[in-house]
Amino acid sequence: MVFKCKIPDNWTVEPGIYYLGNKLHPVAVFVPFDDDIGKDIIKHVVDMGVAIAGFCKTANIGLEKAICNILANPNIRFVIVAGNECPGHKSGKAIINLWRYGVNPKTKRILCGPNKPCDDIPTGYIPNLPIEAIERFRRQVTVIDLIIDGKEVTKENVIEFVVKTVHACVQEPWNKQVITIKGITYELYDPGAFDKEPYIIQITKGIEKSYIETLSDTLTVVISQSIADAYRQILPLIKYFGKDVVTHYGKTKELLNVVIHILNPLIDEIPSEYPLANRNYIEKYCKTLVSGGHIEGYEYSYGERLRRKFGDQLTKLIDKLCSDISTRQGIISLWSPFEDLDSNVSPCITHIQVIVRDDKVHLVAFFRSHDFEKAFIHNTFGLRELMLYIVNELNRKGITVKPGTITMYITSCHMYL
Repeated sequence: MVFKCKIPDNWTVEPGIYYLGNKLHPVAVFVPFDDDIGKDIIKHVVDMGVAIAGFCKTANIGLEKAICNILANPNIRFVIVAGNECPGHKSGKAIINLWRYGVNPKTKRILCGPNKPCDDIPTGYIPNLPIEAIERFRRQVTVIDLIIDGKEVTKENVIEFVVKTVHACVQEPWNKQVITIKGITYELYDPGAFDKEPYIIQITKGIEKSYIETLSDTLTVVISQSIADAYRQILPLIKYFGKDVVTHYGKTKELLNVVIHILNPLIDEIPSEYPLANRNYIEKYCKTLVSGGHIEGYEYSYGERLRRKFGDQLTKLIDKLCSDISTRQGIISLWSPFEDLDSNVSPCITHIQVIVRDDKVHLVAFFRSHDFEKAFIHNTFGLRELMLYIVNELNRKGITVKPGTITMYITSCHMYL
């Protein structure tokens, strides 16, 4: 008898679209695409009692969740990737190549060969897992490629391949089976648990978590604990995965449609690596935004547009919240459609929305463009100052509220080269 690790009945640590079977079984099955063939594969392997079977449709956070769940069960020694490839994310290829070649330790981009990045997998990087967890996964399991290629593995025989492979993986060592698939030979048997204890790591479970999710090459979502954490999470993404875009201001590296959600904006750290990390200057900038003052050397300030150019929008916003604390109309506009479409110096922040829920003031800012490397800390500290001003004014008027979260929607999130 081979050794098996004792684990809880409901052993998964990350949510997903999956089914649990026998927690002592050495096989996990992941299907990249949720078509009829994929559903049929999952039904067959669940009936066979594999440890876990489900869909893994994204090449970063979906794969990261799958890895977390596998590491939490050392009895799993094989991952079968079967069915049709996911056309956009290519998550099947991502799992296979991650196991074969690992990641670039600096960028965490999945490799397709020695030091060769998988450029055809647009979201193929693993930003939320430490290298230690990635390497543990690669040592713990063998990944078997049963993705339909229309040649050796077809839609007609894929289930036959899957069933045969699962059966082989549960054999005793003395009765191992040798199977060759797509030119790769596997010696299959159940070697027993990889370790005596589960390796527990979580990335998304619980609101206190910070993580990065790239849903496509034009949409990235980042949840951060603090303003400084967001800066450190996103700047490398722009550097390593941003596309070169030439603008009338110069050459940039750009990510499109970045959503940043900051859970604890009151954490007061200014990153030392921020090029303009002068606290006195940042505080002056913040006060000017709230007061409506002019910043010398600039054609306009956000504060002027907030409190003067279109009237005192901030006071009106606070009055509106006082009359209807649950309003969804607490929107400030910094964009003038009559002027800014004809201007080369239009504001980067176009709108700010304030919404109060569960006695917390949440602030949402919409950016058409953002020089992330050199302006993010200024702008986000300024938004925080605005949120705190609104909180204080509401409290002064007898409405008890607390600071909430800051969310930013950035169309062009870039750095200048």
